[in-house]
Amino acid sequence: MAAAALVRSRADGGVVMVVAESSIPTVQSLVRWDPVGHAEAELTARSEVGLPPSVHIAALDGTAEAVMALLDQAGLPDPERFQAELLGPVELPPGVRRPAGIPAGAPVTRMLVRVRREHGLELAACLRRAVSVLSARQTHEPVRVQIDPLHIG
Repeated sequence: MAAAALVRSRADGGVVMVVAESSIPTVQSLVRWDPVGHAEAELTARSEVGLPPSVHIAALDGTAEAVMALLDQAGLPDPERFQAELLGPVELPPGVRRPAGIPAGAPVTRMLVRVRREHGLELAACLRRAVSVLSARQTHEPVRVQIDPLHIG
């Protein structure tokens, strides 16, 4: 929509051409010039499957042992406190850079922690404290923590 808004007016010969299937919701919102309706529909769809921004997700990348140690130290999942959902572990997705400090050849896993929107700050604080404690102990490889990463898999 931002690109289409930059086009000259129709009276001045401006044309916006969309070369895509007309049934795609994004194309429909452009044809109707309805960014609010599109955003509401996208938020509804993401809420149904539990994806940000309707929830907060933390991606933890590291060796399986280090990730589990971080989760244990953070106290996740505590059903009474966070109602956190653990998704994984899975192998690190292709094309994702390995976390720094992990020996070459060591298997790297990704664990996703999903919490309701209102518990996002608590999740971040617990993970930050856990990373600090484990870093001070120097007993495990480092774990990369990303809150609401752009790509989760």
